[in-house]
Amino acid sequence: MPIANYEKQFGKTIHRTLTVLERAAKGTPYEAAAEYTMGRCLSEHFNEPIILEPGQWRLPAGAFGENAGPT
Repeated sequence: MPIANYEKQFGKTIHRTLTVLERAAKGTPYEAAAEYTMGRCLSEHFNEPIILEPGQWRLPAGAFGENAGPT
């Protein structure tokens, strides 16, 4: 059950003042590098190499962006 349904069911939000849907609407999605990227994300199978050559791995879009990640 999506979090938004739980918020409605219990009359409480996970955020102090906004519902999860309101918070999502305020966000800015990261632009996908290509349609291929979305296909990989939505796939039920992982067919990518697990071991890469040094220097080939890159952070995915949005990873450790502003106000995220370890401090």
